[in-house]
Amino acid sequence: MEKRLMEIRKRFGVTKLEARRVGLQFTDEQWEEFHRLGDVNYDGYINITDLEIIDANYGWIGEPGENLADVNYDGEVDMRDSGICAGNQGLDIWTYFGVPKEGVNFQDVAVSVVVFGSLTGLFTLMVWRG
Repeated sequence: MEKRLMEIRKRFGVTKLEARRVGLQFTDEQWEEFHRLGDVNYDGYINITDLEIIDANYGWIGEPGENLADVNYDGEVDMRDSGICAGNQGLDIWTYFGVPKEGVNFQDVAVSVVVFGSLTGLFTLMVWRG
């Protein structure tokens, strides 16, 4: 499965560093489950890119599992696949499985706080470090 994931990521333009960072945190079964929710390109995010891939393959008919855009594995890329993906837009694999993203650190959070608003009051940030 790891070889297949690397080939998929290469095909869809996910860099080796991104693939390594994303891929090592999850089992093959988790990747397959998340793929069935609409992560067509196996990048860990269900977004417009996945819908575009489904759209580009719309109308395809063949063996179930042969086309990555066939997320429900029924042998067709159709509205059912689009609906699954559209209904799960915005999901990411980390949130879905409750796994902290590797590489998140205090600086990332501090920058987000500064950029997105001012601090009023006192609160504690607990951040997982990968």
